[in-house]
Amino acid sequence: INMWVKTSSSGYATFYGNSDQSYVNNALEVSVQSSKPYFNFGGNTVPQGSTTISDNNWHMITVWRSGTTAKYYVDGTQGTSNTASAWTRLT
Repeated sequence: INMWVKTSSSGYATFYGNSDQSYVNNALEVSVQSSKPYFNFGGNTVPQGSTTISDNNWHMITVWRSGTTAKYYVDGTQGTSNTASAWTRLT
């Protein structure tokens, strides 16, 4: 997933979200929480890094997943990553 985002919200704002009714299985969410990027895949999250994106400037957000590993990038710089078997349900 690759998108340009611009926000001044320091709370919670969703840029993209989709899920089933339980919001656990097959969830996919890209948002900002506490001024930092937040990613949810199948009920598992990629830990937030230290990059603040709620500065009312445009930022390129990229979420990359291969198998059970997910990583994110902000403006081309890699943030944190996480591994979870639940991500394999999302295709």
